[in-house]
Amino acid sequence: MSCIIVTVITFGFLLLYRIINTLQRKNQVKKPWQELLNTSTLEMRAGPNKRLELIFGIKNSFTTSNLEFHKSFLMFTIKKLEVISKSDWKEIRDDALEQIKKKKHQSRVSETLKLSSLVQNLKFRIILRQFFPSAPSPRDDTIEKLTAKINSMWMKSKNFKGETLERLQTEKKEILCLLSEILSEKVEEGSKNPLNIIIPAYETLWRVVLLCFLETVFRTSTDERSVYNKIAEKFMQNPSLNTLNEKNIESINMGMIVKETLRLYPPTRRIYRLLNGIKECVNVESLHRDPEFFGPNENRFQPRRWKGEEKRILEQYLPFGYGKFKCPARNNVAPMMIAVLSSALIVEMGEEYSILQDLGQDPLPSERNSFDDMNLNVSRFKKSKSVI
Repeated sequence: MSCIIVTVITFGFLLLYRIINTLQRKNQVKKPWQELLNTSTLEMRAGPNKRLELIFGIKNSFTTSNLEFHKSFLMFTIKKLEVISKSDWKEIRDDALEQIKKKKHQSRVSETLKLSSLVQNLKFRIILRQFFPSAPSPRDDTIEKLTAKINSMWMKSKNFKGETLERLQTEKKEILCLLSEILSEKVEEGSKNPLNIIIPAYETLWRVVLLCFLETVFRTSTDERSVYNKIAEKFMQNPSLNTLNEKNIESINMGMIVKETLRLYPPTRRIYRLLNGIKECVNVESLHRDPEFFGPNENRFQPRRWKGEEKRILEQYLPFGYGKFKCPARNNVAPMMIAVLSSALIVEMGEEYSILQDLGQDPLPSERNSFDDMNLNVSRFKKSKSVI
């Protein structure tokens, strides 16, 4: 009898606790940006993204106001992501390492590597292999032409001044022709355009990988660089969600490095919504650098800030969106992809290459063309460490 009474009392307290928590959440005053993203509709999101439909000929969840099409595209994407998340990440690791080693071999003649081209090529190939496994392996120069045009057109799409519609249409056709060459099939505009998947997967994350590499190798002390290198090496021995977040050297893990990179350099710096004919903006970059939430060193790359992370901090951490339209890759594929590609670069390139530029102390620039002129220079050759 006493056991039953204790059980009833315990259940009552748990129920009361949940009710109080629910009421507190409901009564909590939402900030304007939270309210905007929580109440966003497909129409509000599609409006500012119509430029991408014009520029790239895409039709996906970002550009549509049709609910049924949105659901269909989202389910298609989720199924693709589920396949990737359940795949052997060691294969993706090996693929990344193979591509980097090829580039390293090529650099033995010129003794330089263009950093942005290296990362773009790496990210694009991995996306292609994972989402379009039947596609043949494309030539490096074809990928370089395509990624350069994608970056150029993305920047032009933000400001059409000086660009004629005829010129933009011509460049779009060039992009689709290059993609047709890569996939060995005719690519057309609309709902079946492979760019519907490639643009969100490639465009948002290649800069995150590049900036993670720069921060962990060229913007830190010798001791800290050694720590990051050891963390990357250990993670690459058995890349998985478990090893991403397990306790590591000095209580830092690769997951913290990824989180800090996404905080300081969010993939989408600003989220736009069209509300009552006015384009509203949520400045994600500014939210992620708010000293009230992230401390006085909010502009510094410090993965240790994620040790014992507080729930309050996570309330203003939205690298993959907020509210209704969060990225479906946010919990698994995206952080793992960043971790694997960044670790591959750290392990393979970190000790053998140098840069001439002084990166300063402020946050690194994160425009798509910020590092077009940066070269990795061969400083010394060491035998690569095996991470397999």
